[in-house]
Amino acid sequence: MIKSRLVEIIVDLLRSPIGPALVLLGGALVQLIAGRWMRRPAWLTGLALFFVAASGMLWLGLRFQEVVPVYSRPWQPLLQNGANLLWIGDGWNWYISGLILVLGGAGILLELNNRRQLAVAQNRDRIHTNLAIHLSVLAGALLFVGSGNLLTAILTWVIMDLFILVRSAARMDLAQGLDARTQLQQSQAKGLSLLGALLLLIALLPAGPTGPGQAFQDGVLPLETVALMLAAAAIRAGLYPFHLWLLPTDRDHVNLSERLLDHMVPVLSGLWLMGWTMGLGAEVIL
Repeated sequence: MIKSRLVEIIVDLLRSPIGPALVLLGGALVQLIAGRWMRRPAWLTGLALFFVAASGMLWLGLRFQEVVPVYSRPWQPLLQNGANLLWIGDGWNWYISGLILVLGGAGILLELNNRRQLAVAQNRDRIHTNLAIHLSVLAGALLFVGSGNLLTAILTWVIMDLFILVRSAARMDLAQGLDARTQLQQSQAKGLSLLGALLLLIALLPAGPTGPGQAFQDGVLPLETVALMLAAAAIRAGLYPFHLWLLPTDRDHVNLSERLLDHMVPVLSGLWLMGWTMGLGAEVIL
């Protein structure tokens, strides 16, 4: 009886809007474990792509459910009013999630070719770690663009940022031929993303006690909150003059994998937030 109930809970989670992200997080864990014994880059990349494909199947299944897929859980922080963590797997959220999976899978596949061309044999022990980080970033991005209210967007932004910073640090360690000044400049540029998270946190103040739980679909937020959300979206989308974090690690060679994984996925997340912000009244500010 307990096992059947546990199976039902797992199935419900996988069929919910957070199901694709959970599969990717599970894939990251499998990569870390399997990478201790599996050393071939092609096999590890194939394993990562398998979890991306499995996540894509769950994402596609959201479209064929009879009702709008919604996942909600209460959140009760200390000394504040509670609100619900809300994810919705339909409409704008669903389309952007699909683009993130396609671009993320293509980036992982292209990185295999980059490893062969750059002959990174001495970093073979880190391949599974890098792939695990890639899957974690994709999972964080899916959780972010599936958010249904301001509270969920803030928490998932922070989670995605942590994974992005870890991946950026790993890429900087592998980069060759960059001077210390360039590395410092690019590391500082990555902090723009954390600035966006700070703006979203500040946006909670004018939103009031009920602001964090306001749904993006039909919610009403103060103009100050919408303005801060618009600024955070502009940073994440890399709009001028917040485009510094889009600088490549190697200015002499174009790395398509880096462009897709490090740049296009976060930019899509920023465009997703900007789309919802415009629906909340940002056109008045512009």
